[in-house]
Amino acid sequence: MSETQRNFGLGLLAVALLGFAGYMFVKRSGGREAFPSVYRLEGVCLACKQDCEATYKQGERLPAVCPHCRQRAVYQWSYCFECNKRFVATPVPSPDGGPPKPPVVPVCTACGSGRTGAYVPNDPEQRPVGDAELPTLP
Repeated sequence: MSETQRNFGLGLLAVALLGFAGYMFVKRSGGREAFPSVYRLEGVCLACKQDCEATYKQGERLPAVCPHCRQRAVYQWSYCFECNKRFVATPVPSPDGGPPKPPVVPVCTACGSGRTGAYVPNDPEQRPVGDAELPTLP
């Protein structure tokens, strides 16, 4: 076997192995992304005033349905980084006549700060000193 034939054979083998590796990569990573279809919400029901963990499906509008009273009145807890309180942002009326919806930018109902975020119970930087008074449904 000549050196040219050996190099040609090794090159062909390398191309075949790269092709197989590419096929396996595409086969294993192909398909649709696995996004969740159900989401969990740490919140409070403004109808029955109970803390709860509610779930809602992708594409479903908030507020979520309360697992206790079955009303669509579960709003997410938010956290204020100024006064360190948990709060529920004051819901705004829905233009289509549906249930009041959460505001786009939550403002703390205790101190009025805009330095807020979603309340995450296991976050070590969020240590609530209490809860702000709950808003009433419009």
